[in-house]
Amino acid sequence: MEAIAASDSDQIIYHLEYGNILSNLNRPEEAKVRYEMGLAISPEVPLESLLHNQLSAKLAALAQQ
Repeated sequence: MEAIAASDSDQIIYHLEYGNILSNLNRPEEAKVRYEMGLAISPEVPLESLLHNQLSAKLAALAQQ
């Protein structure tokens, strides 16, 4: 999942803002994973749920090949 942003710089700012929120919540490992995977999603959404959805989408795409 990717953030909807007007430009790449907006998306980077969005990533950094949520990374800072997660770091402030003492979850720096999760902030790093979200940033590296491009998951600029509210920290209220569990990381496990995001990873499951991303993996399911990739598996579905592979099954259609």
